Amino acid sequence: MEMAFTDGYVHYVNDKGELFRIDRAASRQDIEWSVTFAPFNETINERKGYSAFHLRVDMAEGSWITAEVKTDNDKKWEKVHTSHSGEARTITIPIIPTRCDKINVRLSGKGECLVKTFIREFKMRSDA
Repeated sequence: MEMAFTDGYVHYVNDKGELFRIDRAASRQDIEWSVTFAPFNETINERKGYSAFHLRVDMAEGSWITAEVKTDNDKKWEKVHTSHSGEARTITIPIIPTRCDKINVRLSGKGECLVKTFIREFKMRSDA
């Protein structure tokens, strides 16, 4: 639920309120993680715009990552990408949403994954 980096360690509280500390010497291969970004609004000054998101991710050997989106008032997340890495590598994840007013992006995975870039392309409608 919450994470903080203090005294050289990552401390986190799970959904049951239990406090944990991640030991630097411990294997990171078994750690499951998730991040949900704040919603992206697809309208600017009443001109509809649409996005494409491009993520560049470094993945350690044996790790995996899933990207999901939820648009407007959807109740369920839609899986748009899943990758598993048998070896250390860098991947690019394209996310192209459907027409919407708002989009949420969630990443989850297991093992070491580092998001190197998260680029949002935004197109704005012209008046012509």
